[in-house]
Formats: sequence, structure tokens, C-alpha cells
Amino acid sequence: MVSRARGIALITVLMAASVLSMLCISLVLVSRSGLLTGEQLRRRQDLMQTCLSAVDYAKVRLAQPGQWGTLPFSGSYSDADLNIKESGFLINGTLKATGGTFQMRVLNNLRGLSASPAPSWCRTGVQVRPKTALVVVDGLLEGNRRHLEVLLQRDSYLNSVAYSAGDLVLNTSTNVSSVLPRGASARAGNRIFLTDPGAIKFAPKGLLQSGTTTSVNSTVAVDGTTGNLTSASGTDFSGLSSAQQSGVTGALSARVQAGSPPAAQRFTPDKLQVPAGPEVHLPAGEYRFISPNVVRAPDGTNYPNSLAGGAVRLKNYRFMPDPTRKVVVDGDLTLSANITHFGYTPPLTGSLWGSVSPAASPSTFQASLGLGYGNLGLPNGAGTQNRFSVSGNLTISGDIVGSGQLFVGNTSQGGRLTVNGNSFLSGTRTQDLAIVAHDSIIVNDVSSQAGQLPFASLPGDFGAFGSALHNVAALGNTPLNTTLNNYSGASSSSLMTLGNATLAADIAPGNSYRGFSLTGMLDPGTAVFTGPVLTGGELNGIDLAKVPVYDHSGHTTAPVSVLQVVSEYVGAGTANVTMETHLHVREYLKSVARGEFNTHLVDPSNAAFVTDPDLSEATFGELRNLAIHQIAAYNLDARTAGNTLLQYVPNTVDSGFDPYSGANRFDFSMGGIMYAHRNILLQINSKFRLLGGMLTQDPNAAITLMRGSNSLVFDPTVCEDQFDLFRLGFVPTLFWTD
Repeated sequence: MVSRARGIALITVLMAASVLSMLCISLVLVSRSGLLTGEQLRRRQDLMQTCLSAVDYAKVRLAQPGQWGTLPFSGSYSDADLNIKESGFLINGTLKATGGTFQMRVLNNLRGLSASPAPSWCRTGVQVRPKTALVVVDGLLEGNRRHLEVLLQRDSYLNSVAYSAGDLVLNTSTNVSSVLPRGASARAGNRIFLTDPGAIKFAPKGLLQSGTTTSVNSTVAVDGTTGNLTSASGTDFSGLSSAQQSGVTGALSARVQAGSPPAAQRFTPDKLQVPAGPEVHLPAGEYRFISPNVVRAPDGTNYPNSLAGGAVRLKNYRFMPDPTRKVVVDGDLTLSANITHFGYTPPLTGSLWGSVSPAASPSTFQASLGLGYGNLGLPNGAGTQNRFSVSGNLTISGDIVGSGQLFVGNTSQGGRLTVNGNSFLSGTRTQDLAIVAHDSIIVNDVSSQAGQLPFASLPGDFGAFGSALHNVAALGNTPLNTTLNNYSGASSSSLMTLGNATLAADIAPGNSYRGFSLTGMLDPGTAVFTGPVLTGGELNGIDLAKVPVYDHSGHTTAPVSVLQVVSEYVGAGTANVTMETHLHVREYLKSVARGEFNTHLVDPSNAAFVTDPDLSEATFGELRNLAIHQIAAYNLDARTAGNTLLQYVPNTVDSGFDPYSGANRFDFSMGGIMYAHRNILLQINSKFRLLGGMLTQDPNAAITLMRGSNSLVFDPTVCEDQFDLFRLGFVPTLFWTD
């Protein structure tokens, strides 16, 4: 029995020892497995960090000016963390901390106007939409691989096409859209008033967000001088039935969020870079053009061509601060102009000539504030950040054009911007312009005299330019077509090359006539001439006896009619005329209407066809600038339409649609940011268009669109070169890895 008991005890001990051994082995295996799992996790994390380092490098390169990622790469980079080699269409790199390597490809469509299909090296097949960049990375670390695809979109200080810290009033027909993949939004910290939801469209969808209430079928009254709301009423959206609310949101094609205060706006004026360069001060007061290139200063002195030693250049009623200097006006500034209009008197019985005589008194003309124009009078290219400052109020009897920064006012001197009229068929636009007003921005209706602006186009110009650009594109010249496809980023030399080619291009004879003269240039209904309607030989009776006109030999001739002058350039037997010819005659006829008789434009010994050996470079340069300004205007319109210039102008002409005639045209086109501490009031009878964004800061302020038909297109990239883009960064709209 004792032996048996001992046997059982031995077996029990052996079994216990076996179990303990198994437990020990299991613990060792589990411990080793845990070590392996931790090591694998570390490798995966390090590999992901390698790929993300590649993406970070791409973000830095994409944020810099230029077109990195659109052309073959070249160069190398090294710092404490990375070694980079760019070659061909590949970027190879090493993360020094881990030894991980990567190979990266980039498709940059940040400045594109149309979508690019997914490249063959993209596994997700994602379409690279406009204003985005695709980054694809293959990482390798200790035999482990990872594939990463990221679609980047610029982050921005702008987050809405209209952001009012106070009220927002859409008291008119308004289309709201966005060039970015996310939909457009309009936000107000307080109330939103809609006259008619059926007249307001978000495309393809959008968001309307108010901090307190949103009212439909509203009636609003406003002080036209200050922009303050004096009364407002309407039906509260929140009080509508579910079916009625659905009807409103369906009509708007937008979500309505009432009683939902939006996040604070991220753009403030301090986000604009302060440009380098010396500061030049001008006295306050009224600067009035008394002729195209002469200004009468507040002290009564007349200044030809320039002010303050070239700090401001004067040309064709345009007041142009030097972009290489910070020009400051110490107090209020008013820009205006006077012009004497001329009328036609038919000839008396038995008399050969009629006569042109001045009207009873001069009348206000349109002056122009031009920002960002270099010494050649051409718009500066992308990246310029010039700033013009007025410490008091700024009033312009005319328009604002160009690019850069306009600062109006300060805390001690107010700062209201009032613009009385803008781009009636203007050959220039505001592009990449940031307007900052310490008080309010008030834009009033366009004067009927705006058509007499030196840079204004005429109804037939669109057809003429479309025909000319067709011929320029048909040359197959790669640099020319590159400029047409990326006009906003072109250099001054590229613009001049395109201008030369455009002037030399043939246009159809019908287009050369449609813009002026023989179809009623002098009809007062065109707001170009104040005389009576001329019939039959419309141009035959204008007496130029007091101004010498030269024949081809350079000798003074007897007085001739405008029709004879026109015939020198556009003869009945001429199959085609050039764009230069078109502008020679157009500008001459406009000068006749102004009573200036700029015969140098049609003097054959001074300003003839582009092939004439006696061509005056000064006159040719003047016409080339006019052509470049006009093409720049078409380029902004192309961007609004989501096209390149090359797509937009010829194709629109071919379609038979003229966006610059009659009811189609926009009175005011603004490309950039409008920022006011108080109100923004737009009182445009016909059409207003904004490509960019507008914002107010004061909780008691209002953004009000009062009349006409308006188009608001959210596009923060129109001012991207005014911002510190590296600090803004990018937002991923796609992040995929395997």
C-alpha cells in the first residue's frame, strides 16, 4: 500500500512538472511573439513615417511659387532629416532617422482649370480635379513596403464666398458657386435676408448659414452712403413647415442652417505680406485728370506723366502707384477727371463740311486707379505684392483695376472706399487684388460714360479678338500657347510676345467693323458720342480742318473726313485686316468722340501696318498694351468660366455668344478679396461678378447685394500669391494606403 501511494505521488509530481514545463514554454513563446509584434509595429510606424515625410516634402515644394510637379524634376536637397534627389519625373529620398527610403511621383493641378485623368501610376484611379495635386509614394524599410496616395487641396484663410460678421442680404438674383471641390457657402454671424429663394442658386450645391435667423421673401432698406441697414423684414425660415423648408432648400440647392453661428473667419488683413521697398507719401485731396496724362494736384499744380518723382505714373486717365514702392496718401483721396464731349453739326446747305464742336460744359469723366502696373504699363505677373495705402477715405469716380493690395483708412481717420462706376466692357479687370477698408466698401452703379474709358472695349471687339487669337493659336507656337493656357502666371516679356502676335494676326473684316464707326459708332445710344444719330455717310461730315492729317508721303493734305481716314486702313478691297489696324481705327475714333483727335494713331508716316518700315514703336507699344489689357480681362472671365484663355475666347466666339454685349455684360468684375471692418454694399443695376471672396468684421456690419444679377464664385486662389502659402498648408481630400 505504501509503495502504491508512493507511485501515485510520483505520477502526480511528474504531471505537475509537465504542466509547469508547458506553462513555462508557453510563457516564453508568448513573450517572444510579443517582441515580434512590437518590432513589426515599430517597422510599420517607421515605414509610414517615411511615406509621410515624402508627402511633407511635396507640400513644401507645392507651396512655393512656380509649377513644381508639372515638368520634369531636377536637383537635390539635404537637411538633418532627409536626403532628396529629383530626377525626371521621380523623387527619391531617404529618411535619415530610420534608413527608410521612398520613391514619389506628383501630378500638380493646383493652377489647372480642368480635371486631369488618373495617371497610370495611381492605383485609386482618382481624378485630379482643378486646384488639387496628387502625391503617390512607395516606401521601403527593412524589406517592408507601403504604398500611399494623397490628393491635396490648398487650405486657405478664406472659407466662404461671402462671410459677414453681422448680416447678409441677397436682395437680388444671385448665383453662388465654387471652383474648389467642396461646395460654395455663404455665412453670417447674425441674420440672413433673402428676397426670393427661387432667384438664388448654389451650384452644384452649397450651404447658407446664419448665426440667428434666415428670412425669406424679405424687404430691406439700406443707407446708400454708409451701407447700414435701416429696416429689414421677412418670413423666418425656422417657422416654415417641413414641406415649405424643403421647397426653399430645393430652390436654393443648399442646406440652410439657422441659429448656428459660423466659426470665426480666418482671413484678417495681417495675413497679407507687407511688401519690401521704400515708402513715399502724397498729400491728401483731389487729384483730377484734366487731360489723359495730366493731373491737377490738390495745390493746383498740373503734373504731366507722373507725380512725386515717378512714385505715381499717369497714363490715359489712369493713376498708377509704382509697385516697387509703398505709396501712402496722408488723409482723404479723391480721383476724378474732366472731359469735354464733342457733338456733330451737319453741314449747311451748299457747305461741304459739317463741324464738331464742344458741348456747353465739361462733364465728369472716369478716372482709373491701376495697381500692379510696371513701367511699361503692363500688369505685373504672379507673385507681385505691391501695396497702395490711403489713411483716410478713398473716392474714385471711375474704376479700380490691376493686382496687389489696397488699404483704405486707419483707426483714427476712418477709411471708407467709394467706387462710382467700373468696368463697362472694360479692357482691364481687378485680378489678384486684396481690398481692405477700415470702414465700409460702397460700389455704386456704372456711369454711362464709362464706355469712353481709354481701356474700354466696344461691342465688336470680342469677335475681333476671338478671330485674332484663333490665328495666334493656329501658329502652333508652343510658348505662345503656353501663355494662352497660363496667362495669369506669364511674365511681362511673355505678355509682350503674345501682344505682338495678336496685333499681327488677321481678323475677319466683319469683326473689324462691328466694334465702331460704320454701324453707328457716333450714335449717342452707345454712350460714345453725344451728337445726333448720323445716317448714310455717317462719318463723312466730321471736320478735321484744325488738325493736320498726313498722306502716305508725309505731306499735309486738305481736311479729310473720318471715313477717308478709316478707308486708309480698312479699304473695300481688303480681304483681311489685322488686330493692329482694328485698334488704330478704334482708338482714333474714340479720340474724336472725346475731342482729342489723336491723329498720330492714323498718320501713315507714323503709325501704319505692322509691316510698315516706318512703324512708330511708341504707337505700336501703346496699341500692344491695349491688346494685352483686353486679353487680361478675357483671361479673368475664362477663369470664372473654368476654362483656359485658349479654350474660352475662340470657343465662345465660335458659339455665337457674345458675353460683352447688351444684357450679357457685367458692369463690375472683381477678382480677389473685399474685406471691410464695417459694411460692403453693392448697388449695381445690371450685373456684378466676384471671383474670390468678401468679408466683414464688425458684428453690426452687413454685406448687401441690392440690385441686378450677380455671380459669386468662391476661389481663394485668385489671391494665393498675396499669402504666405507655406504657413497655410494643404488639406487632404483623399488619403489611401495599402
